[in-house]
Amino acid sequence: GRFERNHEETVLIGLLAAIKKLAGTDVQSFLHFVNDNVGSDLLSVHCLLAYGLAEIVASEPQKVLEYLLGDPRRLYLGDFNDSHRDTKRLIVGVFPYLGQSDRLRLEEAVLSYNHYKKVNPEWNAEDRRHRLIWNRQHRLRLLRAVPDEYLSLKARRIKGAEDRAFPQLTDYDSHVSMGSIGPRL
Repeated sequence: GRFERNHEETVLIGLLAAIKKLAGTDVQSFLHFVNDNVGSDLLSVHCLLAYGLAEIVASEPQKVLEYLLGDPRRLYLGDFNDSHRDTKRLIVGVFPYLGQSDRLRLEEAVLSYNHYKKVNPEWNAEDRRHRLIWNRQHRLRLLRAVPDEYLSLKARRIKGAEDRAFPQLTDYDSHVSMGSIGPRL
């Protein structure tokens, strides 16, 4: 019930505060924590790691870059509302601190990102076409996280073409809003 939800939120808030504090006060210990947990297959673990890594982008941009490039699944860190939220936060934070060759490496990882790793033989042509479109949209949402002045000419052209192809594409997956209906006055 309500107690369980409040308890879960309190535990999560405490965990986030601890990770932020560790990353902010003892970078080396935090990096050991990252190394100890980087092999996890749990999305929640990587979202927590990304939260801490966002705190150290200025002091350890290479570590953040290597984390992002270490596994293509790290380009899909987020939540129900925005499946790339944490990845985009890292990209926005780290890009200004990277040299041109590292920016190109990260850019290439984004441009080659494939959300659908395998083609299911049961997919018909329409299913495969939809997934190709959705892949392009995933890449565009990641590209939008990078300020244009940091993108290569190739990536700016691709981003521009994809923005024209998907003008209504939002930078989030879903948005929940609430309202109330009351009596007229």
